Amino acid sequence: MPDLAAGCRLRLRLVALRGETVPAQAIHEALETWREAERLLAALPPLSPDHETVRLVVAELLITYHELTAMGGATEATLDSSRRVIAESRATMHRVQEKSLRK
Repeated sequence: MPDLAAGCRLRLRLVALRGETVPAQAIHEALETWREAERLLAALPPLSPDHETVRLVVAELLITYHELTAMGGATEATLDSSRRVIAESRATMHRVQEKSLRK
């Protein structure tokens, strides 16, 4: 898996340099949740239904992160959407982790 941290740090710097008003906390939460989802994905058996579920969560979090750090900045609707995606992603990951522990 490629190291995405360097690219993520660069995007955060570009957002800061442009003086955009995207809350750093929103970007941090999206990035942290995305990384957590990637770690969970790596720990799941590749052909399991949970793997596919978490793979979709990773994809959605990646899109959310890119929307938050896009050149035009994030609108209030984008921020609201990102909060919803992060909350739903965390809930899904929690369900998958709980399910794995019961096995």
